[in-house]
Amino acid sequence: MWPAGKEAILATNYQGKPFGRPNDIVADRNGGLYFTDIPADRTIIPAAVYYVPPSGDPIRVAEGITTPNGLQLSHDEKTLYVNDTAGIDIYAFDVQPDGRLANRRVFATYVARDQTLPAGAPPRSNADGLVTDGDGRLYSLTESGIEVLSPTGQHLGVIPLWCITRRCQNLGFGGPDKRTLYVAGGGTLLRIPMLARGFQGRAK
Repeated sequence: MWPAGKEAILATNYQGKPFGRPNDIVADRNGGLYFTDIPADRTIIPAAVYYVPPSGDPIRVAEGITTPNGLQLSHDEKTLYVNDTAGIDIYAFDVQPDGRLANRRVFATYVARDQTLPAGAPPRSNADGLVTDGDGRLYSLTESGIEVLSPTGQHLGVIPLWCITRRCQNLGFGGPDKRTLYVAGGGTLLRIPMLARGFQGRAK
């Protein structure tokens, strides 16, 4: 297990190849954690999702997503959700007992589209940070703002945002009762009072 209250290096490479740019992270109740890595040079190591078990070396659990970014576990930790910044979909995977992933599928398609792309370029939502509330709804930062999805993948709506220099990048529920949604990025830090309450089962 990792030392409590102390800084520790958990992993620096996968099979001898250094990670490029570890991005988002979520820990499971067993003491393992998932993270996304978006390397600048994909000839060295591909963009991928990794799992670091409580003891042992990191495992590459998903690849083939163009730009894996925000990720989140379902409340029961049977499903892992992963955003693709360079696409328009959020993916779902079944979590296996050893932390590996199976049954990749499109969980939902975002409504956001980046309007600055040149004609003929593949559409992208710029999906980034991803969190869940106590009722299992997912909140994802996209080009449109915060898109809200039901636990079954139904699109429920968009909370519009405005960040100073560029789109916002990450978000999280906080405060003493987790009824505040904090949003950061683009030179901006926002605080949004919510009727929904963040999931109490873990920090993120």
